[in-house]
Order: sequence, then C-alpha cells, then structure tokens
Amino acid sequence: MKNNTQNWPLATRVIHLNGGGRAINNPGPSVIIHPKTINSKELKLRLNTYSSIYSNLESLGFDIIGTDFYTHGSDPVRDPPLQWQPFHRQEDTVWPTTVAIRLWRQIAYAAFKRKEGLLWDISSRIAHQLRVVGWRLREISEIYRIQLNSKIIRGDFEEGIMFEDRNTWLLYSAIQTFLIDACILRDYLSEFAGNIIFSKKYNLRKQDIKGISGLIKKILKKISDPDDLIYQFKVATDNGGWIKTLGDYRNLIVHSAPLDSAEKKLFAICDAFNIEQNTRFPAIRCPIPDNPVKIQKSRDDGSYFINFSNQFDNFTKAARGEIPSLDSVKYAHMILKNLVDLSKKISDESPIRPEKIIIDKSDIIGAIKVAKPKMANNTNGKNSILESNFLIYFTPDGGIYYTHSADAAEMYFDEICYPARNEQIKEYLEQHLGKGMCAVFVGLKGIDKGEPEKFIAVAEGLYRYPNE
Repeated sequence: MKNNTQNWPLATRVIHLNGGGRAINNPGPSVIIHPKTINSKELKLRLNTYSSIYSNLESLGFDIIGTDFYTHGSDPVRDPPLQWQPFHRQEDTVWPTTVAIRLWRQIAYAAFKRKEGLLWDISSRIAHQLRVVGWRLREISEIYRIQLNSKIIRGDFEEGIMFEDRNTWLLYSAIQTFLIDACILRDYLSEFAGNIIFSKKYNLRKQDIKGISGLIKKILKKISDPDDLIYQFKVATDNGGWIKTLGDYRNLIVHSAPLDSAEKKLFAICDAFNIEQNTRFPAIRCPIPDNPVKIQKSRDDGSYFINFSNQFDNFTKAARGEIPSLDSVKYAHMILKNLVDLSKKISDESPIRPEKIIIDKSDIIGAIKVAKPKMANNTNGKNSILESNFLIYFTPDGGIYYTHSADAAEMYFDEICYPARNEQIKEYLEQHLGKGMCAVFVGLKGIDKGEPEKFIAVAEGLYRYPNE
C-alpha cells in the first residue's frame, strides 16, 4: 500500500512511552522505537496514516505519556520551545489537556469582554495551571528517559536491580514539584466551582473560597442534596478519593519529608514489560510511598523516631526488596487526566460560555509582510512583553504554520483565527502558496493596547494538529 505523505504535517514527533522509552517519527511513515528490546532487537513501524501512530504503539503494548512536536526543522536549543502535548485517549480527542487549556482561555476571553473581573482572573489562572501541570508531567517523563538511557549506554541495565545515580534525586524532585502544582490547580478549580457555580446555584452567601479545604468546609459538607458535580467532588475528597490522596502526598512533602526518604529509602529500578510476542522492553520505574497519611502521622506524633533500630529497619526495607507498588510517572499521568476531566465538568457549568479568540486587523500593528522562509530568522521586530511580532509558515496546502512571539508559539491555521474571509490574507495566500512555502510577518498589539487574552493566546501557543 502506498503511503500518501505529501500532505502530512511537517513535524517530527517524539512520543514519550511509559518507563522512559521513545518512539521517533520524522516527517513520513517511518517510526523507530528507542531503546532496543532486552534481546537487542530494534523496533520499527511503518504508518498507513499520520494519526495511526498512537493506536499502533498501543497495540504493541506501550502506554503513551505524551508527544513532543518539532516543526519545520526547529531545533529545541536554538529555536522556540518545542510543543508538548500530554496524551490521554478519550472518545473525541487524545489531547484533552490541550483542549482544556484552550477552553479555559476562551472562557477567560469571554469574561474579559464582559468585564467580569473575578471570573476572568480565575479562568485565566486555571488555563495557565493546566499548562504548568502538563509540563510537569513532561519533566518527569524526560528524567525517566535520561535514567533509562544512562543504564543502556553504560551496558549495566539488568532487570530488577535498584540503583541511585545523579539523576535519581532529580526525578523525585520532579514528582514533588508536580504534586505541588497539581494541588495549585486543584485549588483554582475549587475556587471557581465554589465562588462562581455553587454559591449562586444554591443561593449561598458570598463564600470567598480559596481552595479545596474551603470548598469542603463551606459547600460540600453543607449540601445534603448534591448535584452531579458536587457528588463527584465529595467522592474524590473522601478517604481513598483521588483528590484526598493527592493532597496527602502534597502534605507529606511540604510538612514532613521528601518522597524518596519519608519512610523507606527509595531507588530507581530497572524494569521491563512485555510487548508483542512476549518481547521484553526495558523501562525505568520510580516508586512513591504507598500510604502517605500513615507516614506523616508517624512522623507528626513522633512514633517513627521512638526506636532507632525499627526506624533504620524501615528505612532499608526497599533495599531488601519491599518496594512500594505505585510508579511516579503513571501516577502523575493519571492525576493530570483526573484534573483535566474535572476542569471540563466545571467548565460545562460556567455562567459565561467560551468564546473563540479572534485576531483581526484591529489587533495588528502595521502591514502584513510576506517573504520566503530564508528570511524567517531575521524579523528585526520588537519582542517585548508589551508588543510582539510573530511569523507564520504556510505549507502549500494551507496546513501547518509556525509563529514567533514573546514566548513563541506554534498554531494551526484556524486556531490563530485569521479566517479565510480576511481578504488581505486571502490575497497573499493566492499569490504565494502555489509557489511553495512562504512566511507571513505580523505585528500584534501589546497587552496595554489590545485585549490581553489575545496576546496571551499567541504567546502560549493555543495550537492543534490535524486528526491526532
């Protein structure tokens, strides 16, 4: 079967696999999976469609954490930041985090236009924190890759061995940072749900809720006939619920001890799992404690320290094979999914509906300039927090484009919202797209002269890619 790759996006995809592996797909149908299997077999795939890479990897037995996109030969060292999208398979998308960021940014935009200051502020913070937590997941996954590669390169990967090197502490630091940022997002969502939705829905006086503890005390414990959203909050915050457990981990590291030495001294572990035909694929596993409440309680009441022999015995249990079952990157991946799902349910009840961010000629400074890509690295424009130049690469089929801005961004044509009805853009497209790739330079008004949510949308890169 001939692969039709002419119209595929010009993007290299680096897909993060659970345990530190990577699947690399340069533009075209070929995929190489790193590292090699336990028996030194190199795994390769050939795609029938651009979007089939994810289902192909899943069918082999890989769990996908997310994807880095590099477009038009961009270099992560010299060029703008790569585009990272956490992966969670849902009925209508595999990028629910990206969808949620865009949705909350659009709610913030709509609230700004209506001069709803509180709603604008909280919505903007939620959009920001969704992005932060998604990036924290990547940081964990990237250190998994570094740890796995270091063992493979040194030639001392052996399934089942525990180890600690100069990167292990970075991994546990990364998961701790994830937990703290995840709880910040939890509190922003609680603030929106309590102050914007529940207080009005149940005719409660102004609550001034700032986080999950205020939501529990002032709303959840007072509502005897909860709606579906309150019920889900109650289940998640009860003992064993995912919000309760997330908070327990955060409290342990903030108030008691680091995760890797709160009770047992924990290590990274060389692991492996089965893929097709019982082939073993190497991986890294970094466990986190099983019972954060019990550990913190023993530290708070001093019982952990009463008998030094018992304390030392507990501390060395992992070295003797008593290893917690919960893995860092799997847990972080699950928590991000839960937070995104919760944010979607909350956004569905927002009193202000999301409004697509449209950038039109009233937002533009000066003329629109078109050039060949060789000029793309020499914009000579302002690039400050108040004004931004960005450029767009158009493929001949009108597909992907790429923008520079204050923080740099990559977007898809209909998401920057330069619609085809814009006659000025249409004219340039008709002149240039048929002759190969071109670049369009545009100056965008700063936040002090235009609408700030438009500027932020460009700077954050509210992008999407075709299909999957």
